[in-house]
Amino acid sequence: MTKTSSLERMLDVFTLFSDEHASCTPERAAEALGTSRSTTYRYFKMLTDAGLLVLQARSSYVLGPAIIECDRLIRHHDPLLEVSRPILRDLVARTDAEALLARLYRDRVVCIHREFSPQDMKSPMNAVGRCRF
Repeated sequence: MTKTSSLERMLDVFTLFSDEHASCTPERAAEALGTSRSTTYRYFKMLTDAGLLVLQARSSYVLGPAIIECDRLIRHHDPLLEVSRPILRDLVARTDAEALLARLYRDRVVCIHREFSPQDMKSPMNAVGRCRF
């Protein structure tokens, strides 16, 4: 589907961030999105003003604090999480195993919540890095 609105093209800036590319320059974005440099700089300014991006050194941008705030709100108020947490806690209590909740997002499965077993809590090495949020 071709992006027709300026808002759609501006939101596509977020598709340029990944584990491999934690930062992005307006020049790289303009090339990847097929937009003019002036338009791309305007997008980056609006996203920065909204707290969605933060300027780093050398005209490189990273995701901003507004993204963190949105993540916090999702973790506290997502209906799927609200319903699932007690079920996952019960599952962990009955099995003494870690439980993960995942959701399909576009073409990938994203882990959105993790309940630790008491065993996982005892071992710091087991408590980190196994589930990407």
